[in-house]
Amino acid sequence: RNAFRGCEELRSVALPAGLKEIGSHAFRTCPSLRSVTLPEGLTLIAGYAFSGCGKLESVKIPDSVTYIGEGAFYDCVNLKSVKIPNGVTRINQWTYGFCEELTSIEIPESVEFVGEYAFYGCESLKSVTIANKECVIEEGDEEPEYMLGIPGQTTIYGYADSTAQAYADKYGYRFVELSEKVPFIDVPAKAFYVDPVAWAVENDITKGVDDTHFGSDKACTRGQVVT
Repeated sequence: RNAFRGCEELRSVALPAGLKEIGSHAFRTCPSLRSVTLPEGLTLIAGYAFSGCGKLESVKIPDSVTYIGEGAFYDCVNLKSVKIPNGVTRINQWTYGFCEELTSIEIPESVEFVGEYAFYGCESLKSVTIANKECVIEEGDEEPEYMLGIPGQTTIYGYADSTAQAYADKYGYRFVELSEKVPFIDVPAKAFYVDPVAWAVENDITKGVDDTHFGSDKACTRGQVVT
């Protein structure tokens, strides 16, 4: 807790193998911190651990992490990319609040709860994907329409009859339905290639670029074209 809080000249951190938890406020308000390397085996990032690290642009969170605390990346105004591991079950309140450069976020199927104001103030957020049809989206008492971005700017991707669709419809977000025919969260239900992808998966021709992505927005390699 508070281990490196307010270290103004700290520019990079590589945390050692074997570390299981990062305590609350551990790197809070380290204004020069640009690079953080987190070890595989880490399981917990406590509340406000990296809050106020204004120059931090990206953090690769290991797949072993199962808990990210309240406000962990709050006010990281230059944070541009985040991958939430498929093992995290909650995104707590204010976790990514005021991450002003964050443009997209994918919330994996393991996440059952998104706390109030988790993405509040993320003024560049263009897309939010929610893979769990029953994920609880907590609404704050003030400005509940801004819990997942900005209506009219942010597109919410999710499944039909999901809590994501209900939230989008309630507050005027554009909603894009994902296909349940394939295991990939980047294949919209109305995409012209849904059935061919489903056939290719069923016949073990493709497994996608990883367990949850087909790679719809990526160019084909020569090997893929031949296949």
